Amino acid sequence: MMIRPDEQSPTIARGTAEEVATFLDDLAAGGDADGLHAMPAALVASVGEILAGASGRAEVTLSDPQGYSTHAITLSRAGVLRRSRGLTGPEELAVHSTGTVPGLLLRLAALSPTEPLPATVRLAAPAAETDALFSAMEAERRAAWEALSGAAAALPPAARPATDQAAPRAAQLLRHRPSGAHGAVVVMLRGRYLVPDAESSTLHGVSPTGASRALMSALLAP
Repeated sequence: MMIRPDEQSPTIARGTAEEVATFLDDLAAGGDADGLHAMPAALVASVGEILAGASGRAEVTLSDPQGYSTHAITLSRAGVLRRSRGLTGPEELAVHSTGTVPGLLLRLAALSPTEPLPATVRLAAPAAETDALFSAMEAERRAAWEALSGAAAALPPAARPATDQAAPRAAQLLRHRPSGAHGAVVVMLRGRYLVPDAESSTLHGVSPTGASRALMSALLAP
């Protein structure tokens, strides 16, 4: 078996975790990756250039009470390589231009222009509980979402009842640098955004712009 190019987009390919790993390892080593000749030449060349000139990496993890996905991002001057995997189905490889990284991040996080939640609104949320939202272990994620969804009952009602009914979700960004990893978390509860407080075991309200800024700050942190 081999990874397969997307029929609609020349910059996307899919395969099993093993197939994708073998393809990337062989290509990074300069060898003949399995399935290389079945792939668009431009895609193979772009992936090879990105791997050869990799200058950094980031990870985006998305979580909700029913789902979980991870998105490993390799950064370079030649472009950006995204490797996405969910709980089921094939993995996806995609090449993006370097200038689209902020937009890519916001699309992955699925930030929406919802009603802002004042920063004075706080919700008790121990750091371990927030971290567990992004655990690879389903039982840990489920327990964290149950606890946080229960705590969200204390939030003030939204101006529009439909906003309150929005499905909860969360996004975590980790930007890896030689000095260490810089991270940010954004959580949507009852249709509005909250972010962790660095000095206490709470989440506090933010506007959609504030949620976006939290992710961008982690991405661009020196």
